[in-house]
Amino acid sequence: MQVNQLTIKDLSLKEKIAQLFLIGFHGNECSEGSEISKLLSNIKPGGVILFDKDMVFNKPVHNIKSPEQLKKLTAQLQEVSEIPLLIGIDQEGGLINRLKPEYGFPKTKSHHELGQINNPEVTLEEGLLISEV
Repeated sequence: MQVNQLTIKDLSLKEKIAQLFLIGFHGNECSEGSEISKLLSNIKPGGVILFDKDMVFNKPVHNIKSPEQLKKLTAQLQEVSEIPLLIGIDQEGGLINRLKPEYGFPKTKSHHELGQINNPEVTLEEGLLISEV
């Protein structure tokens, strides 16, 4: 069977259940033998969630360091996974902003700001800007 060619009917019950989970991890790459590489191979979760710091201990984790690094990381994650991953980032803008300008990402409006502006065209522009990242 080819990588990224598995379908739900090919999965065991355990693997189907694992598809319900998004997992977080420490580190900014998915190298061979890394913790996340092993988890993706062994558990086969449905996806991963990326943060710019450790949400439990409030320490820098740096899944996210720069646009180039993030693109490389997401490609590595997809390459290791037998099943295409849902890759999430808790990106709300405002106080919840993982894709920070100081990391090289464009400044974006918060969801609150977009609601206050109440202009579908502005909201679409912001959505397109975020989607390009």
